[in-house]
Amino acid sequence: MGRAEQLERRRRRGRAESYEIEAQGEHPIWSPIRVKGPSGRSYEVKLWSLAAGIHHCACPDFATSSLGTCKHVEAVLHHLEKERAEELEAARREDGPKALLYLDATVSPPALRFLGREGASPEAIGWARKLFDAEGALGKDRLEDVLASLEEARALGVTVAPEAAAFAQETLGQRAFEAQKLEAARELAGWLEALEERRGGQGTAGEEPIASFIKRFSDLEPWAAVGAAHLVSRGRAVLGDDLELDKIRQTLAATEFLRLSGRVKRICIATPASRRHLWRAAIRLRSGGDPRIVGGVSFEELARAEAAAPYCVVTYNRLYRNLEKLKAAPWDVLVLDEVQRIKSWPAPTGQAIKSMKSSYAFALVTGDVKARPPDFFYIVQILDPYRLGPAWRFLGEHLERDGRGAAVGVQGMDEAFASVSDIWLGRKAAEVSLGGGARRLEHLVDVTQHQHRQIDPVLRTLLAMTRTQQEWSPTEREELVKLLDRLRTICTAPEIVKPSRPGSPKLDEIMQLVEDLCCTGRRRTTVFCRADELSAVVAARAERLGAQVTLLTADLTLRKRQAAVKKLASAAPGVLVISDDAAKDLELGLVAEVAIHAELPWSPDRFQQRREQIGAEGEGGCLLEVQVLCSATPEQAAAEALRRRAPRLRQLLADPDREVDALAESEEWQLRELISLVVDERMVLRPKKALIAGKPIQAVNRPFTLRGLKQKERSRRSQMPQQRYLLGDRKDSLVPREPPPSMRAQQRPERPAARAGAEARPDLPMTVADARAGLAKLGFVRPGMAAASEPRPAPVAGDLLVLNLETREDRASCSQPSKVHTLGLAMAVTYSFRTGAFTSWRAEHMNDLVRTLGAARLVVGPNPLGMEYKVLAPYTGKNLATLPTLDLLLEITKAVGKRLSLDLVMLPTLDAAWSSARSDASRAFREGRIQDAVSLCTEGTRLVKELFLHGVVEGSLFFQPSPSEDRQVLQVGFRDRLDASILKLLKL
Repeated sequence: MGRAEQLERRRRRGRAESYEIEAQGEHPIWSPIRVKGPSGRSYEVKLWSLAAGIHHCACPDFATSSLGTCKHVEAVLHHLEKERAEELEAARREDGPKALLYLDATVSPPALRFLGREGASPEAIGWARKLFDAEGALGKDRLEDVLASLEEARALGVTVAPEAAAFAQETLGQRAFEAQKLEAARELAGWLEALEERRGGQGTAGEEPIASFIKRFSDLEPWAAVGAAHLVSRGRAVLGDDLELDKIRQTLAATEFLRLSGRVKRICIATPASRRHLWRAAIRLRSGGDPRIVGGVSFEELARAEAAAPYCVVTYNRLYRNLEKLKAAPWDVLVLDEVQRIKSWPAPTGQAIKSMKSSYAFALVTGDVKARPPDFFYIVQILDPYRLGPAWRFLGEHLERDGRGAAVGVQGMDEAFASVSDIWLGRKAAEVSLGGGARRLEHLVDVTQHQHRQIDPVLRTLLAMTRTQQEWSPTEREELVKLLDRLRTICTAPEIVKPSRPGSPKLDEIMQLVEDLCCTGRRRTTVFCRADELSAVVAARAERLGAQVTLLTADLTLRKRQAAVKKLASAAPGVLVISDDAAKDLELGLVAEVAIHAELPWSPDRFQQRREQIGAEGEGGCLLEVQVLCSATPEQAAAEALRRRAPRLRQLLADPDREVDALAESEEWQLRELISLVVDERMVLRPKKALIAGKPIQAVNRPFTLRGLKQKERSRRSQMPQQRYLLGDRKDSLVPREPPPSMRAQQRPERPAARAGAEARPDLPMTVADARAGLAKLGFVRPGMAAASEPRPAPVAGDLLVLNLETREDRASCSQPSKVHTLGLAMAVTYSFRTGAFTSWRAEHMNDLVRTLGAARLVVGPNPLGMEYKVLAPYTGKNLATLPTLDLLLEITKAVGKRLSLDLVMLPTLDAAWSSARSDASRAFREGRIQDAVSLCTEGTRLVKELFLHGVVEGSLFFQPSPSEDRQVLQVGFRDRLDASILKLLKL
């Protein structure tokens, strides 16, 4: 896609999307203008010259696209044309400053230029001729002269754009930083030489900073010293070594040198949540202090969340939520660990990373990102925004597309990689001598709130049973063993226990490792699972990544399993998913360069058998061994016991084949002691406030039987009050005030009758006035809420319904999926394909709505399983998740492989967006403008219906990951989910 198409795309988005535009000064045109987009982020736009098209915006797209415009600038121009046409025309005649020093954003990197028009003072023109050529371009090596004479230029009548002065100052700062890097590299070389002399016993440590560095990094190998020197000498660099080469130690060697030498003071480390504990342990070892943790969940991490320390560790999923707090601190070094895991850079996490400013920036990468041009481009753009040019040009040159615009291949990436070879250091483990044995890593992931709600009753049951003094019956021992097995299953794959809740952070981490190490790293990877059922789940997830997967289960004969392993040893790198029972009598060293333990055996003998099979303790076998564990769960406690109390575990779990299952027939003391080893009171779900205070859970004072404890848990199951959100039960800002009796008759709207009407498909901006106009074409005479006394439409059996709703509180205030039900229902709108009519529902009509949904053959919604049903749950006692449902967002997530905002699909498919209008609908309801809220909600229902129909008829949708990328075709299987009766209803 060329420059003209990119300009047109931004112009179209600026006109189609909804923005809040407000001038920050007295003049509506020439003052700075604040633009707030649908995402909630605000940027400042400045118009300098309408005739020459010289504008500026503070958004990242304007700075890096080389187009000289962006959707925010186009939105401002469109707004001024509609709302202030006369003032805009007068401004065109005046056309801004006569003498202007501005930042030209149409080139990469941007450059200073001078614009002199008729009417400029001779003194200003004379000043410009000394520094700029006849075309207005800055002369070579004259930037320092410009910066030194800015005050003189202002006195002569030259208008200096603030962004131009800031760019000049930043450019000179970068030149000074280049000299500092060279000096730091020379000093580090001296420190490393002293380290080698001290290691060989030929010299002394020297001064105190050097002595401290040598003491903490006495085990720094020569190849690791090369990595640390690369980071320091380049300043902003990529370290792309294999995972076995310990990039954490190399990075800390560089940051500790910079800190001890007095060059930096504060280091911010952004990392995936699973590697948070690795950084914490390494920082504690190498720097002698604990880091500040942002985004942790354990007691120690929460207690250190506000601690003042030179190191700060923040997880990617918490970075944008704590962005303002983090940006307030002046960071000298920014470390991005496993940065290739950020898949969607236009998302909040990617934008937050781009907004973090620091002198030094280190990006740590695993795998070959050359096969993914978007990831390669955005990683380099963090370090140098202008090295690879604008994104639309780079991706257009290096992505091969088919006739529909979908990416089908990669081209010319070797040349692109060669252009950044000076800042990119990537080495393979085979190129470095690491010694015998496999390197072991332990990745800790946090369980979700849903997982913890399943784990918590089991933990409380086990704790209560261990406090009983009475002897356990054989039935109770069997039940307790089953509970332990259930705990391990919920931690890894909760869909095995409850199919309606698929996925877990542990499975996500395993798939990330498979993608990094096998799909892009080209390493033979073996994933160990405890049972065949989990192996099937892991294999299915790996196949969706496009990996070559071989699944070995215990039902295969030994000869077939041996033949499969032999075939894998000579084939291309792939993934072997194998259960413990199927791994017996197999030599897996040739097919297990990397071993991932999806579930760790609790028996030391069984764990030793695994390691012997992959050759983890000898030469030529496994090079990397990764244990993925759920933090603050019995899994983590069992792993700790394997390290420190292996003999005791071996005594308790004497049968390695049956492991915990054998305890049902063994002596009671063995089961009691195992439970005491792996279950702790601190694992029980508690409020964060109590966790920080270190308060224990309420102790059980009397003995429990298993049956009695289960009954007590069921009786204490939390029930949401049914009347919590009904109108009139609370008199606060969330409930519209009742109008006085004199106005009640005038303001009470009629019930929208279920009428069929011919539907047009206008491109309606998401405003109240236009939504009302569109509803008149859809069959509404007076859009509004139906009166409580009027009957609702009777349920139609076998109908196809589209469901959409709006909440009383803004959805943006709900940052946790577990709190969606607290938002409250404002109204719901359904569309019936059988009657062709829209119907609005209030909380008073919830029983009628539930009956209507229950009678439908299929319910279609934007995200019913994740949003709509949870909002409706407090108003009904029925489980709406059991209804036949087509969740559009879930289907799109399955097709793409990652979660997308629905607007990223709706906007390129229908050329209309809906997210920005949701807040308007909630605000209208809170302010008592019920008709406006219903109008907006009904327009959203229409868009959901159109999106569903497009996916059924065409078999595909479009999605656009970022404004700089082309829209891509997304194949969806909506039609496969519909039976013949529904297709007949749709007239297909």
